[in-house]
Amino acid sequence: TIHAQIIGANSPAIITGVDVGKVTEDLAGSDHVIGQLQVVDPDQSQSHFVPVTAQQGTYGSLTIDSAGHWQYQLDNNQPSTQALGSKQNSQDLFFVQSIDGTRHGIAIDVHGSNDRAVIGGLDTGILKEDDKVIAGHIVADGKLVVMDIDNGEDSFRAGPYTGTYGNLLLASDGSWHYQANNGDVRIQQLGSTESVTETVRIFSLDGTGHDIQLVIVGTNDSPVLNAITARTGVEDGSVVSGVISSHDTDTVSY
Repeated sequence: TIHAQIIGANSPAIITGVDVGKVTEDLAGSDHVIGQLQVVDPDQSQSHFVPVTAQQGTYGSLTIDSAGHWQYQLDNNQPSTQALGSKQNSQDLFFVQSIDGTRHGIAIDVHGSNDRAVIGGLDTGILKEDDKVIAGHIVADGKLVVMDIDNGEDSFRAGPYTGTYGNLLLASDGSWHYQANNGDVRIQQLGSTESVTETVRIFSLDGTGHDIQLVIVGTNDSPVLNAITARTGVEDGSVVSGVISSHDTDTVSY
C-alpha cells in the first residue's frame, strides 16, 4: 500500500470589476463614487474580500465590504482637497485585498475647483489737483495682498487697468501705481471743496475682483482778469468807461 500526502498551495485570486472613479471638490452630488469588484479564487471559501471601513487617503476615504461593494467619500474639509485649483487634478489610490491576500488597486481621480481669493491691503488713495505733480500727472501708490488656498494662486493679474480719470498699473505682487493727467479739464474744473471718486476694479490670478478707490480733490484756481481797453475821454467832465472780465478754470464763476 502506498500512502500519498497532498499539501495544498495558495492559488492567487483573480479580481475584476470597477476599480476607478471620479469626484470633484465642492461640487454637490459629486463628492462620492461607488463601484464593485468581483473575485474568483479556486481555493475553497476564498472568493470574497477583506472588509475595510473608511481607509483614509490623501483627499478622502474608501470603504469596501466582503462582497466587493466599495464607496469613496471625498473630504471637502481636507486642506489638501481645498488646495486643488480649478485646473488641477490629482488621484487617491487605495489597495484592497481578497481573503487570500491578493491585492488590487482602486484609483479615484480628484478634480479641483476654484476657491475665491481673499484680498486685503491698501486699496484707497487721495490725489490733489496741482499737488506733487510728476511729469504732468498726480499720483497715488499702494499695495494689496491676496490669500488663496488653491495652489499657486496667491498673486494678481498684472497689467494696466483703465479708469475714468487715469490709469492704474498693478504688479503681480499687488503693488499698484495710479496716475491721472493733472491737465485734464475735468480735474482743473474742481473747486477747493469739490472732489471726484475713481473706482478701478482689479483681479487676482483666479479672477476674484477687488476695487481700488481713488479720490481726486480739487484746489482753488485763481481767476485770470482780462481788461478791455478803456475808451478815452476829455479831461474835466468826460467819463472814462471800460469792461473787465475774468476767467476761472474752476466751476465757480466771478
